[in-house]
Amino acid sequence: MLDRTAAIYIRVSTEEQASQGYSLAGQARSLSDYCERQGWAFVLYEESGLSAKDIVHRPKLKELVAALQRGEHSAVVVWQLSRITRSVPDLYALLSIFSDYDVRFVSVTEGFDVGTVLGRLLVGILGVIAQFERELTSERVQLAMAERARQGKSTCSYALGYRLDKSTQQLVVVPGEAEIVRAIFETYLGCRNASEVARRIAARGMRGARGGKIDLEGVRLVLTRPIYVGYYRFKGKVMPAPNIEPIISATTYNAVQRIISTLPAGRKRKCPLWIIKGGVSQELALSST
Repeated sequence: MLDRTAAIYIRVSTEEQASQGYSLAGQARSLSDYCERQGWAFVLYEESGLSAKDIVHRPKLKELVAALQRGEHSAVVVWQLSRITRSVPDLYALLSIFSDYDVRFVSVTEGFDVGTVLGRLLVGILGVIAQFERELTSERVQLAMAERARQGKSTCSYALGYRLDKSTQQLVVVPGEAEIVRAIFETYLGCRNASEVARRIAARGMRGARGGKIDLEGVRLVLTRPIYVGYYRFKGKVMPAPNIEPIISATTYNAVQRIISTLPAGRKRKCPLWIIKGGVSQELALSST
């Protein structure tokens, strides 16, 4: 028996759930059954659609760690080591926390016990393998994206003004959103201030595709995306996207980039910008608002 509750941590990314069967429901059922067989009370921490490449962007894992530091749990139970982390540095950081707060760490399917030297060795080996698999997958994705870019296919699944047609894997214009994009460019040409553009767009009741507010960063992103004139930007390169219908004319886009390039140093932040001239992209070492 534990003197405190066990913390069950489950995680799945969309791709894993679809292709490898790491469903949240399956993990929760397996781990709760395990805890019940041990006679342990437990608390469930669940994260969906999040990568295991780091801890920073996983709120439930951070919540779990905070609970450990408050002395609320005696054990952390996972279905597999890769569910909690695929990063070797993060793994060692977590193991250090478990040791500091006398917390037992259990992987049900891998059957290790970090309370032994052999168990710690096994965890270390599995951690290296998990990180290797993550980096290999990332490399494959990057190669696939680069090939898509060379073929003039979509390299993103979302941009304000467009949606991804799943049947053709191409971005198609969403009329209502396209009007917002045009409004952002036209308003900026009039006031030359991205903050003011964000304020005016909000005052007109215009919002992003997911209903969110179009803030200053959102305005900056729209103003500097060459996709709106029919170009993809991938890995520092810009290439024509013949299957993309432009929303903004090259004249309008270029006019905005010229304004941005002349802003005082105190109002700049580094960002690659491109001016499109006659179908040829030219890199400019400029800064955006």
